[in-house]
Amino acid sequence: MEKPVDDIRKSHWQKILYSLLILAFQILLICVLLFILFLVQISAYLDNVFDVAALMDDSETKTAALEKVADLELEVEHAHRRIAQMEHESAAQIMALERALMEARSERDQLVEGRRLAEEQAETLRRQSAVFRASLAEQSSTVTDGHFPRESSSSGISSCSGSSAGGSETPPMPPPPPPLPPVTSAPVVAPPPPPPPCPPPGGAPPPPPPPGLMPSPIGAMTIKREIQTKNRLPTLNWAAMRPNQVRGTVFCELDDGHVFNRIDFDDFEEKFKMPGPPSKDVNDSLTSLPSKRFKKSDLISLLEHDRLRNIAISKRKIGLATEDIAKAIHSLDLRQIPLETVELLMKVVPTDVESKKYRKYLEERKDVNALTEEDRLLLELNKISNLTGKLTILHFMGNFNENVNFIAPQIEMLRAASESIRRSTKLKGVLEVVLAFGNYVNSAKRGPAYGFKLQSLDSLSDLKTADKKSTLINYIADTIKTKLSELMDFDTELKHIDRAATISLDNLISDVAELERGMEAVRKENCSRTEGVLHDFLVASEERLRNLQARLHEARAQFRETAEYFGECSRTSDPTTFFSYFVRFVKAFKRMMNFQKCQAQSRKNWLHYFKKI
Repeated sequence: MEKPVDDIRKSHWQKILYSLLILAFQILLICVLLFILFLVQISAYLDNVFDVAALMDDSETKTAALEKVADLELEVEHAHRRIAQMEHESAAQIMALERALMEARSERDQLVEGRRLAEEQAETLRRQSAVFRASLAEQSSTVTDGHFPRESSSSGISSCSGSSAGGSETPPMPPPPPPLPPVTSAPVVAPPPPPPPCPPPGGAPPPPPPPGLMPSPIGAMTIKREIQTKNRLPTLNWAAMRPNQVRGTVFCELDDGHVFNRIDFDDFEEKFKMPGPPSKDVNDSLTSLPSKRFKKSDLISLLEHDRLRNIAISKRKIGLATEDIAKAIHSLDLRQIPLETVELLMKVVPTDVESKKYRKYLEERKDVNALTEEDRLLLELNKISNLTGKLTILHFMGNFNENVNFIAPQIEMLRAASESIRRSTKLKGVLEVVLAFGNYVNSAKRGPAYGFKLQSLDSLSDLKTADKKSTLINYIADTIKTKLSELMDFDTELKHIDRAATISLDNLISDVAELERGMEAVRKENCSRTEGVLHDFLVASEERLRNLQARLHEARAQFRETAEYFGECSRTSDPTTFFSYFVRFVKAFKRMMNFQKCQAQSRKNWLHYFKKI
């Protein structure tokens, strides 16, 4: 009986040992898993560790690079300003030279015309003198022989009797003069020519001029005839002007009638014709840059971190002590404080919130030396009365000459462009051609037009031929080249229209008004001062500003007159829009000329090649 009991005990212990072994294995597995998780946490912890020293070095390197970039950008900006100023000065000199050249050419033309008239008068006088000398010599020879020419005396008597009104008896002829001395080789002095005979006192008025030659009243427009085309043509969508709108514009001086005799409109119809018979349709119609990370200091600051960094960068660029800065601002003397420093100070002017903080800090009688250098700078600036106004005056005085040199050439360019485009005779001829083609296309449908708006020049490229290979502007350019070659270089008479197309008259007026406001601020500040810095500036600059205002007024009036002359509204017209019409038209015309030139050169090269073959 004992043996089975021992076996049972042995089996029971084996089960216990097996269970313990399984538990030990599970504990080991749990320890391994916990170790792995612990390693993961250690790795994550090590990954989150920052090298503060390396980050500080990177921050300082980045700050230095950003400061260098800011300095380079400032230098580039100044270089651009100098380049723009030099360009404007050169443009002003070029315009002055062109104006002098134009005046010299006009004077030369007047002198040439005067010389031609003088030569014609001299030639006429020489011929009259020769005829008179011959007549005098003949009469002298006749008188020497004791005979008088009957024909001349009878003709003289008849002319005198014809000029009398009542037909009364003529007085007897005076006795003949004594015989003249014989004619010698000495020159005969011709007496002055007799005055022309007076008109009969009671005669009838002169007959009226023949039909068609009656002078038109002033301002009257010739009635244009409708043009009946042989084929149906497309419609040119232009803005036609009524006769009452044309009065006083350039179109009063244009006559497209004589252009019809020089243009082959049969070829034009052949290229632009549309399928179907011709119809008459009346119903057709610098931000703030991150700066250096400073080491922790015992000094306190009332500024935010980014604001503190920006002021620190600006203070290093200024390079002046706080007391010197305040003294220079009080004196308003640009010799003590550079313009670049003024521009930097305008960026660091204390805000209202910062001013309240500094006033409260002073009211609490806290130690000023406990503040950072940047805070002390703003604290000192906050003590200056009317700080923003004084910095604005300094900035205005420092930039006055540059602003005047920037505005004045634009005014001169506007005046020169307005004057050249109004005086251009060849441009008027080109507009006559455009008016003739437009009337030829639209006359049968919309009636003849007496003029057109300048925006219609853009629509010349929209009207295409029947084969869609060419446009009306191309055909006009080809016609001018073949029939009216004297108008080919009309663009040479249009001076500075490309630059004038970039000028905004409103901006010019606003800029000059801004200069006047700045000058008024200088005058007010000068009234409360005894030193002569502002007075010297006013003496040197007020006259320049008045001249600039006068030139702007003249340029504005001249541009408005030019706009009205070309049928545009002077109140709403702007140089950018007005001159852009002509710039685009000239570019399209030149593009067509260059295309035709390339085609001719290509044909010439092919002919030369075939001749070689």
